Amino acid sequence: MRVETIISTINKDKIDDLKLSEKNIHKDCLIINQVLRERIPLINEKKEGINFLSFREKGLSKSRNRGIKKSKHDIILLTDDDVYYKQNFNELLINEFNKNPEVDILTFKIETSDGKEFKDYNKKEFYHNYKSILKVSSVEIALRKKKIDEYDLKYDEMFGLGSIYKTGEENIFLYDALKKGCNIKYIPITIAIHPEGTSGKRLTEENIFAKGALFYRLFGIKAFFINLFFILKKRKEIRVYQTVKKAIKSIYSGSYDYIRRQNEFK
Repeated sequence: MRVETIISTINKDKIDDLKLSEKNIHKDCLIINQVLRERIPLINEKKEGINFLSFREKGLSKSRNRGIKKSKHDIILLTDDDVYYKQNFNELLINEFNKNPEVDILTFKIETSDGKEFKDYNKKEFYHNYKSILKVSSVEIALRKKKIDEYDLKYDEMFGLGSIYKTGEENIFLYDALKKGCNIKYIPITIAIHPEGTSGKRLTEENIFAKGALFYRLFGIKAFFINLFFILKKRKEIRVYQTVKKAIKSIYSGSYDYIRRQNEFK
């Protein structure tokens, strides 16, 4: 069993720009480089088990989908270019997948640069449900390649950085996986280090708008109740960026915008 680390990045010229050795990534790595600047050429490069592929396109979910499609290994670890890994992360992943042969997707813990847990994690392992997957971050996910292909699972390209709705792509992916019958399990093991204060966690107007679209994508008409519950629950965090009244308007605007776009495709 082999693990392939798939890194999504933008506007890089070559493999060395990623400084992979500092991230404890030395082999079995696929880099999906989205080139958004015309002056940067489309470079494809391969050396010492690292494959660097460039595309003239935009969107994190597009990048994730390309990586999953092109991966040739048993286990896929999805990540970004600002994530660092523990020295034995490959062995940890392989061990956990071997211990859990019935599991298709595993989620793990990550920590901040100063060694603190990135979020309030559960101390015991558990199987994910439709509620728990809403708390999972993109770089906490490892996939069993064979099962992802079998279920034909893809990231929704309307969601994620560089898309119409800037957040929520990982939650949709896991939600769709559960609906198709995947087993998804959380393991309380730390495998990576990620800086604090990532943009998707901030409850800005743009991210609140995306939450409204996300909730409707997942829950349909129930989103109109979930939207209000979410705003009231997160009101203290929201006030850092905007008023609660404005947030309510933003989240419902997101839901209606998603509905409008879906109707246009019918």
